[in-house]
Amino acid sequence: GGQLTVCYSRSHSQWGYTRQSNSATGNPATTPSPLTTYDKRRHMARDGLAAFSLLWAAQQALILFYTGIASPFDRLQALLVAASALSSGWPPVLCAALAVRIYANCESWPNAWESHFWCAQTDAALLLSLVAQLLSGSGGGLSISLSNAQRSFALRDANRVVRWQLAFFYSSAALFKLNSSFLDHRYSCASPYVAQLLTAYLPDTLSLPLLASLVAAAPCTVALGESVLSLALLAAAAGVGGRGTAVAGVCLALLLHFGIALTPPPNNVGAFSVLMACRLAAFAPPEALARAASLPRSASEAVSAASLTSLAAAAAAAAAAATSSGGDGSGAAAGEVGQMSIMFAAGVDWSVPTFVLLAGVVLRGVAGGVASAAAAPPSAAAASAGSGASGYASQGFGRRAAPALLSVAFAHAFAGPILGTQNLGGSIMYSNLRVVGGSNHLLLPTNLLRLTGAVVRVEACSSAAVNALYPGDFSSVFSPRAVALLRASGHSGRQFNFAMGRVLGAWALPPPPARFVRYTVPSLELRRLLAEARGAGEAFALEYSVLAGPEGDEAWRGSSAGVRRVSVSEDPARGVAECVVVSAEGRPSGAACEDGELARLPPLRAWERVWGVWNPHPIIPGLSEEMHCSE
Repeated sequence: GGQLTVCYSRSHSQWGYTRQSNSATGNPATTPSPLTTYDKRRHMARDGLAAFSLLWAAQQALILFYTGIASPFDRLQALLVAASALSSGWPPVLCAALAVRIYANCESWPNAWESHFWCAQTDAALLLSLVAQLLSGSGGGLSISLSNAQRSFALRDANRVVRWQLAFFYSSAALFKLNSSFLDHRYSCASPYVAQLLTAYLPDTLSLPLLASLVAAAPCTVALGESVLSLALLAAAAGVGGRGTAVAGVCLALLLHFGIALTPPPNNVGAFSVLMACRLAAFAPPEALARAASLPRSASEAVSAASLTSLAAAAAAAAAAATSSGGDGSGAAAGEVGQMSIMFAAGVDWSVPTFVLLAGVVLRGVAGGVASAAAAPPSAAAASAGSGASGYASQGFGRRAAPALLSVAFAHAFAGPILGTQNLGGSIMYSNLRVVGGSNHLLLPTNLLRLTGAVVRVEACSSAAVNALYPGDFSSVFSPRAVALLRASGHSGRQFNFAMGRVLGAWALPPPPARFVRYTVPSLELRRLLAEARGAGEAFALEYSVLAGPEGDEAWRGSSAGVRRVSVSEDPARGVAECVVVSAEGRPSGAACEDGELARLPPLRAWERVWGVWNPHPIIPGLSEEMHCSE
């Protein structure tokens, strides 16, 4: 019946508590107890910043494991990441580790996933908040250490920004899925994911029509679930709804990522789930996160930790079994195919148990924040901490860095696809959104600036270098049961992921099918793929049609005659470089290409190479109502 007041002793650097009477219950007042020492010897995390450093370092270790720590820069990253964890998040080391990881995530632009830029932005928030506190040393100089109050200010300031960043990112991912192609299960990217999960983890005895009905409901279910979790995270970032909105949003997000992590090849993107689990810790109060990252202090906590470890092991075993039942080339443990093998060692996809363990800590921290929210306001001594240099540094971060970070996050989340300045790397993963050639979104336009040129349909190509990437068919990795289920639901049973090959390299994709799949790209992307074919030094032939007008429907994209059809044939060994207009306006031509023809233009200029990368959109015979799933 009493009130628990948490207080902080600045002289002893200790947390403690006092219990006071509750006049409403009539309980007699008790004498305030002496400050109780927090037993740090039995805990892994000194404070919230140290706890986050542990989570962040675990996530970074998984990513660096993929690189094999082969280069000097990789070894530098590994050293700084390990030092940041072992030093309990000592700010100078943690800042250096954050800086090198931000650089590593950005240096691959434009050949990078949206997760690279999400991580870079959230890490930048913590880096800048720590720098602001380090610059608030005595006399306005640079300090190499921070007081407990400053460490708390830095993490809380960063978390306020990161919560909004994540809310923007998840909201844009949900918003861009509200298009006619994603919501049609015959074309949707949601269908392969759900079909793979159903066939991998449910018994074979279930009827195919029943499972097909679940696949048919997948797009709307995913769109609704992502919309609800986005609204919950937005509310939590705005402080609306109390801690309940944070718990709801984080639980739904982690449930989504658990499904992603468990999905068999080729859609097993467990590393992405680990990245996001770590950053969702921003919704946990620092003190609660520190407790969640601590060693068990009681029998019940030990049982809880053992249960979480058992769940992680069971999930890893289930994912390994699902992988072994895949189609041709799905031997992920043997490293046969890229995305499926990057987190594998000794037959285990280590992203799966890593995600489960991190998610357990984050959930415990967020749930612990609900209990701590009922505590009384801080004591006067703790409240006065904001009036010192750390408080001024916090205010400076809030006035300058925070608005800049949030502006970048909002623009990256929403503006790129609408303006037509971003495809690969935008928050449109697995959304079926048509960025060029006319919007298929129910509410929003796309490609307003139209800077990428006319839409071009690639009719045929013999270049091995180009066909290894474009359009990125990796359907051969699906299990036979998943393909059968997809086809039973009206889906083609195929999926394309050009982005995997573009980011990781062509080795990451299985060999292309024998029958060429036509696709459309903007003119800028056609010039890029022609440059890559020429750079490979191989003889090749390529035919393309330049479509009429900037946009149209799927029939226009798949079967219109176009303005002209062009044939390119080159063999550097023989000095052959031919370009012929096969037809113009639907009539035979045979004329040589003019200097302004796309195939005759010079290589992309530097700014054009970094402007962006646009996904090829495949054309599937018999499925011409909507745009097929391609990433």
